[in-house]
Amino acid sequence: MIQVLQKNKFRVFASLSHELRTPLNCSISMLEILKELINDNQQEYIEQYIVPALYSNKLLLNQINDILDFVQMDSDKFKYAFQNFKVIDLLKDCGKLFSIQAEMKEIQIKININEFDNLEICSDPNRIRQILLNLMSNSLKFTKNDGVITIGFEQIKNLKNVYQIYIQDTGIGIKSENLEKIFNFYYQQQDEQLNSQGCGLGLTISNSIAKGLIQQNNINGIRIGGIEVESTYGIGSKFSFLVQDLLSLDNKQSLNSKNNLIQKKFMHTQKKIKAQNIQKKCKCLCVQIIIVDDNQFNLYAIQKLLLQYHFQLKLFSEPNLLIEYLKNMFYNNNCCKTPLLIFMDIEMPIKNGYETTEELILFYQSVKLEKLPIIIACTAYVGQEDKDKSIQCGMNDYINKPILKNGLQQLLIQWRKKLL
Repeated sequence: MIQVLQKNKFRVFASLSHELRTPLNCSISMLEILKELINDNQQEYIEQYIVPALYSNKLLLNQINDILDFVQMDSDKFKYAFQNFKVIDLLKDCGKLFSIQAEMKEIQIKININEFDNLEICSDPNRIRQILLNLMSNSLKFTKNDGVITIGFEQIKNLKNVYQIYIQDTGIGIKSENLEKIFNFYYQQQDEQLNSQGCGLGLTISNSIAKGLIQQNNINGIRIGGIEVESTYGIGSKFSFLVQDLLSLDNKQSLNSKNNLIQKKFMHTQKKIKAQNIQKKCKCLCVQIIIVDDNQFNLYAIQKLLLQYHFQLKLFSEPNLLIEYLKNMFYNNNCCKTPLLIFMDIEMPIKNGYETTEELILFYQSVKLEKLPIIIACTAYVGQEDKDKSIQCGMNDYINKPILKNGLQQLLIQWRKKLL
């Protein structure tokens, strides 16, 4: 009975996440495109209007992720996705998201990375970003005007391939008797002083996430994991956590043991790519990419992002029309028998993305087609159960909504051999 209730609770929150992410998908995508389209002579409008709106949307997305992660942890569905990334890029990105609020409070944001400007490590950048944004949000909230917030990165002595990331502020600080309480979400609701300042769900989630960024519970006899806090009331606080570079581990099986097939399959590399490099060999005028989504705003947003790469696109809001079109393309097209790639929405009326994918695969198998189109699950659902199900029904990959430009680029890089 308890398991059924837990599962139902997760599905309710997953559905809520879907409803919140759907409008965010269009909003963030359009703002990113608009930011690039405006010419240099109008740069001031970008900084004054577009950038604040874009940053606010991304911070809202982080809050939505916190809510869903809180339920995933309670339902034992929480997972990590390890990949390579450049540390300095991640830290700068987090700093930029709070630059406008910091400027309004005349707070200086510093990045202290010392000799690690070019360091690339293997960890979960999205989870690290989530932690940093939550810590930055609290620091900004509790730091008065003319203060300083430092985002730092340093190597831990005597601990191989282990680094510390920290947020240090000149805020009001925390009383010693409250240091342990700040990580307990349920206790905060009962504590008038803490709740009035809104430490929030983010710190609770961040502490749990940080524990999974280290593959061992202790190193050299030292127990590690989670967020450490140093604070002097009236002077400021320092929140820190450890990350381990899995690229350099002698025992790389520790990574594999914590991740199932779907995570290993979708590890992306952080390579830069230009639009012309993705589509430079696509000379055919046949439809190359198909987008299927019952929401017109989602169709519009993905279409605008993909048009930057000059692909031949086709849009469908009904799965049955898609199936009819693809069958006709196979039987009647003298050139390409299938598109290269299909972005498949999951949650659609009448026939969902799973059912549509299974029907397409059965058709292609019946006509003995060897080279099937790549099918990408394109969904606002981010639970591991949904990702597993997309692979089981025959999809090749997934991308979460809201679709961001960098995420789309990484996906196109991964499948570039198919697209070229």
